[in-house]
Parts: sequence; C-alpha cells; structure tokens
Amino acid sequence: MTGAPRKPERAVVGLVRQLRQTIVTEGPLYVRAHTAIALSRPGPSSVGPDDAAWAGALRTAVGDDGLGTWSFHIAAGDWITTMVDPPAAGFHPPRVARRSPAELLDRSWLVDQN
Repeated sequence: MTGAPRKPERAVVGLVRQLRQTIVTEGPLYVRAHTAIALSRPGPSSVGPDDAAWAGALRTAVGDDGLGTWSFHIAAGDWITTMVDPPAAGFHPPRVARRSPAELLDRSWLVDQN
C-alpha cells in the first residue's frame, strides 16, 4: 500500500481485506495462501504508534479468516520491518527459520560491524 493514510481508516482496511479475499478465492485454483501485506510510507524506519495502529486494525479485519496465513510489514527508511509475523504453525516445520522475520531483519548487529 503506497499513499495510504497515516492512521488506518476503515475503508482502506476493508479494501485490503477485500483484495486478499478476491486474490485467494477467485484465482485459477483456490489454495490456502500466504499474503504479505506491506505499507510503504515516507519517514524513518523506526516503528511508531501509527504503524502499531495499522497492525492492530489488520489483525482485527483479517485475523484468522480461513484464507491462509498473512503477515504485515512497514517499508520505510530503506528498510522493511515486520509488524505481524506469519504464524509458524501454517508452514512446513523444516522450512521455517529458527528466528522470526523481525529477528532476522534486526539491524542492531550492524553496529558491531564497524
């Protein structure tokens, strides 16, 4: 989502839910899919209260809708930060990373590389 409002609006969140439902259920073959939702916004990569509000609104709107797994990410400041991790139970165990996507994208280790 690019150009989305700073804080979640019911109409925009509803469109995300409708788009997810359309893609998953009206495709050529219905499957339990994973939908990665990303909000692209200007500004720093640090997560703020507006980003948390988006994550909460999407958890409420999409939740466990039976259409497969989903995750939510913030794209800002040349980084992508995971706000809602996909549930690991929905993936094949040998193919799941031992750490969450948020931990894998943690930038704190860069400080020690100088």
